Amino acid sequence: MKKRRYLCIPFILTLLTCAFLWKKTLIQSPSSPAQELLVLGENTEAVAELVRRAGGEITHELGIINGVGAQLTAAQAALLADHPQVARIYPNRGVSLNSVAGVQGVGYLEYSGKKVRWDLLNTGTVDLTIESISVSWPGSTNGNLASINVSGNTIYSQEEGPSSAYIDGNWIGLPELRTIPVGNDRTLKFKFRNYPEQDETKYAITVQFVEGCTATFSSEAVAYSEFPALVGADSLHGAGVDGSGVTVAVLDSGIWRHHTQLNTGAAGQNRLLARYDATDDMIDSANDRLGHGTHVASVIVNSERPDDLRYNGIAPNANLVAVKAFDENGIGTYADVIRGLDWIVANKDVHGIRVINCSFSGTPQSHYWDDPLNQAIMRAWEAGIVVVASAGNTGPDPMTIGVPGNVPYVITVGAMSDVYTPANGTDDKIASFSAAGPTYEGFIKPELVAPGGHIPGIMAITDTLVTQHPEFHNGADYFVMSGTSQAAAVVTGVVALLLQDQPDLTPDQVKSRLISTARPAVDDSGNLAYSVFQQGAGLVHAYDAVMGVSTVSANWGLNVTSDLNGSEHFRGPANQDANGNYIIESLSGYEWDGSYSWGQSFTWDQSFTWDQSFTWDQSFTWDNSFIWDDSFTWDQVNFSSLLTEPMSTNNWVDQE
Repeated sequence: MKKRRYLCIPFILTLLTCAFLWKKTLIQSPSSPAQELLVLGENTEAVAELVRRAGGEITHELGIINGVGAQLTAAQAALLADHPQVARIYPNRGVSLNSVAGVQGVGYLEYSGKKVRWDLLNTGTVDLTIESISVSWPGSTNGNLASINVSGNTIYSQEEGPSSAYIDGNWIGLPELRTIPVGNDRTLKFKFRNYPEQDETKYAITVQFVEGCTATFSSEAVAYSEFPALVGADSLHGAGVDGSGVTVAVLDSGIWRHHTQLNTGAAGQNRLLARYDATDDMIDSANDRLGHGTHVASVIVNSERPDDLRYNGIAPNANLVAVKAFDENGIGTYADVIRGLDWIVANKDVHGIRVINCSFSGTPQSHYWDDPLNQAIMRAWEAGIVVVASAGNTGPDPMTIGVPGNVPYVITVGAMSDVYTPANGTDDKIASFSAAGPTYEGFIKPELVAPGGHIPGIMAITDTLVTQHPEFHNGADYFVMSGTSQAAAVVTGVVALLLQDQPDLTPDQVKSRLISTARPAVDDSGNLAYSVFQQGAGLVHAYDAVMGVSTVSANWGLNVTSDLNGSEHFRGPANQDANGNYIIESLSGYEWDGSYSWGQSFTWDQSFTWDQSFTWDQSFTWDNSFIWDDSFTWDQVNFSSLLTEPMSTNNWVDQE
């Protein structure tokens, strides 16, 4: 009796796939240009195999959205679009954050024994060699200069005058000892005969390099940040609530990793746990040339302490993970951002990542659930990570919330300004650039506002943003910038404080706590000064959030798992009435005609009581019951035509 032979099901499917692709390849045009596309299916491995069999090239493996990034011709893409195992093909849309010699010196000195230390970073694209050094010091205290050392190598040794020295020769050793390679830092150590005076105002240092650039130490480098006090974070710092043990991931343009106040926490520990460059898929490589990522990170974790009463960051002792998805011009792609999110989720337990800061925004091109970047954001939320997103700098008109801030699950943040009077809370305003809701699906966004006007943060003097706007840099370490990017960073820092104090809170509970303790802007009559579509629940307040006890969950009626698997999608309670006013269904008193007023002054009131019938996250199953403008035709949008559409980390806006 002959044994029957059975072909296994996977083998049969492989044969069918090969036959399908072989038949389809007959219609391909080898000369057609390749496009950068995102191909999604049941799982990454199966989709990758289909792409290879179609003749495409894999550029990104994107397990977080069950897909890949690929180079495909139009014919190859059409071939795959018909395949039953391919769920959707998207363009790899452009994403943006809105050879030279360069050097950056940090804005402070360090003291060790009889040595004064100053760190220099090569921020250019060529190696730098020291040509001359000019230095002055308090000679009556320090005594004579004995030697100059560069990261362990003595380059000068000779007693000079009591208060200054200029050295442009008589160097010790080869020029290589005076060289700072591209992307590296070196420490200058000035050794004196006596113990040095620790007063930075009495030192002046200028280093000239052969390549033509100069680094100068300025004793006026430290800025004073008012925003931690505006949200009550300073009151928590004194009680030891400073972000300890919580890791924040910043998905942006990278990090100035050599800056002490970024890579060292308030307790002196090395807190920059990991760097990942999603543009190159490389670990330990996320150098920031744009400056945006560094600025955002410093708002969150800056451990600079200009006096004994305050820090310059919201969570100065939090740990930091920097993920780079944008280049020195602020340009990136959906695939790079999604790969960054994929890496964060995959490594969340390794580094203890509890919150992601997403200070970038783009114009929505589809329902929130049909955008691949939003899908990755929802995966992160589902994985237990709090996601904080900027509303965007496209305000003040209604329905200007960008991607990924339009995701209903996440915490979306708009910007307010203290109008340069931080001690006077009665004249604060919603920033005119801050994007407003509702979203297309009727969700109330932003949920919160935070300080986002003229925010000082760390940025290298040679970064792109500084070269474009040099008037806002102090010549050393600090750059002043406005935007919802900075506002989102403030809230991210507050989340770190809250999770340090109450680590068992879920993302939904964190969101609810922040909303329930926010302080809305009210007028003299005690009424809301701005619509909920402009200010959400109001100004975030760190102290009230941490001191709160509520464990109620936000996002009522939503189900992120159902949303992701496509079985159910959702809409919010916002709609438009016959007169064009934005309203909240079944509730009165929250109508908004879409207007914006900058001229009036308002107070952020902690005593305001929300109507008990008002439900922030009331959600319903999607049913298309909206009266929006007819220009919304997303169901018919051709994603392949959006391949190069830019997305930005919130375009540059004037200081407010």
